[in-house]
Amino acid sequence: MGQDPDEIRRQIEATRERIGETADAIGYKADVPSRVRENIADRVDGVKETILDRVGGIRDTIGGHVDTIAGATADATDNVRGATSKVIGNPLGLAIGAWSVGFLAGLLMPMSELEERGLSPIRDRIEQSVQDADLIERGKRVIHSATQAAADSARDEIDDVRSASEAQA
Repeated sequence: MGQDPDEIRRQIEATRERIGETADAIGYKADVPSRVRENIADRVDGVKETILDRVGGIRDTIGGHVDTIAGATADATDNVRGATSKVIGNPLGLAIGAWSVGFLAGLLMPMSELEERGLSPIRDRIEQSVQDADLIERGKRVIHSATQAAADSARDEIDDVRSASEAQA
């Protein structure tokens, strides 16, 4: 009983803090579903970073190919301009030859598996956009046809009313 009451209160408070920390640690270890979710979230973040890094690499590779193609196109354009004077008599042959060169260049530059996987979602979105554009064009044609039919019908009605009024007059 020789201890000071304030000292005893401090000891009790320190013991409570240690017990609280111990209880929190035990609770964390016992909460397996939360730890699994955290682990999965960390792994997902790691996979996302890896994918973003690889997509960046693909973009760089594509950018390099675009620059190469642009340079080749510029060179081909210069060559075509020089050859134009020689082939003025046969422009169709020049067009067929240029198309063939472009087609063969496209065949000779296959995409890597990594590029194919990275570009598949983009290709799918572009294909969907093309399908959407086709639907829009079809819709425009239907609207145009309906508008034209309504205008023709209105003209016929106006002509009938004129004819009837002239006949009565």
